[in-house]
Amino acid sequence: MKKLPVLLSLSLISVLALSCSKKDFTEEVARTQNEIVRDTVVSVDTVSGGVTSQDEMNLQNDTYTYKAEDGTLATLTFLNIDSVHTLTVKMNDKEYVLDQTEAWAKGADYEKDGVKAHSQRDDLDLTIDGKTIKLKRQYDK
Repeated sequence: MKKLPVLLSLSLISVLALSCSKKDFTEEVARTQNEIVRDTVVSVDTVSGGVTSQDEMNLQNDTYTYKAEDGTLATLTFLNIDSVHTLTVKMNDKEYVLDQTEAWAKGADYEKDGVKAHSQRDDLDLTIDGKTIKLKRQYDK
């Protein structure tokens, strides 16, 4: 009868030891797990939720060339990382960095310092000083 408490104690210690080692293994897998971002595999630190390096963070930018009705070209960069969603517009030797104010499946609204942008699919309306410039995305042919 004295063997029963000893066996129970050993069983309990074994279960605790196994559960601890399983937890360590699970945490290690979570730290080194890969995530697919825009068809590119990058290593992600799932403990802090952040991208592991500045170079990998740059992979999450989408940059396109747009053309105004008057022929002026603009470079637009959409940045979407965690809670940061911005649009950078480079046009006529000026740069505007706008914060996203609203988003939906095929577009978004951006605004900062009185400059507004409304993107819908391949079209973007940029309003500066009350004037709206209509831009259309250009594709390489």
